[in-house]
Amino acid sequence: MNAKYKYPLLIGGLIVLGLIQYKGFIPLAYKAAQSDLFLIKNDDQGSLEATTNEHTDIAFKQCNAYIKEELDQKLNVTFSDAPINSWGLGNYEYLINADVSISDGTNPPKTQRYACRIQYDKGSDASDLANKDSWSILGISGIDEL
Repeated sequence: MNAKYKYPLLIGGLIVLGLIQYKGFIPLAYKAAQSDLFLIKNDDQGSLEATTNEHTDIAFKQCNAYIKEELDQKLNVTFSDAPINSWGLGNYEYLINADVSISDGTNPPKTQRYACRIQYDKGSDASDLANKDSWSILGISGIDEL
């Protein structure tokens, strides 16, 4: 191929690929996102406001148990009596915001605020709420020692 046609063909090809993506694939992705394709239908609706109910109370206890289990046994861990805030995110997922005091025994306790995202795996079946195996920790942030 002649060298004088290489770069114009390359630039033309990139422009064509960009137009195909811009006019073809992106509108398709928007239509898929707006459809019911990703909609999870269940009776647990999320809320933008902090809530407290039986599920969030047990989610708080499960998060605390997980944190205590994950931290080194040499650390003294003290949890607050209740979460600062708790949100129901929908689909039986909860976000818990609370404080924990952590001390190694030689230094004064350091209070850290954590966020724990947790999901109840049994859905609308509330008979097994207290069982540790019915919950999945999706993530914890805010605790340096984890």
